[in-house]
Amino acid sequence: MKKYYLIGILIAFGIFNSCQNPMNSNEPEILTATYSLKSFPNSDQGFHIYILLKNMPENAKVKALVLKNKRFEKVDLKTLNNGLKEVNQLFLVNSIQIQNFIPPQTDERSDGIVFEVENRFLFKEIEFKLN
Repeated sequence: MKKYYLIGILIAFGIFNSCQNPMNSNEPEILTATYSLKSFPNSDQGFHIYILLKNMPENAKVKALVLKNKRFEKVDLKTLNNGLKEVNQLFLVNSIQIQNFIPPQTDERSDGIVFEVENRFLFKEIEFKLN
């Protein structure tokens, strides 16, 4: 009877390990995430966002950022000398000067970053610090 019990436990453990998300193994690490509010007199308002990433796979892309219930797409990701990657970009929320300005979409998720890794989307929650 003990044999069957141990075999059952081993099978359950094997199934549990094989069903875990393999994407966590190549998940990027976020070293720094800050933002500051930018407002230009009588024209534009937005956020200046700075994120520093480590261990980002070559085939991974940053699809979007979510900050204060706003989804910002078209993220510029730059590679630094030591293999780190950074986002250092101004994202506008309101603009009077840009014709046909389309404001960012609302997003109900908490603040975070959306990665695309191996044709899968991964949302990683971030606690942004205000500069």
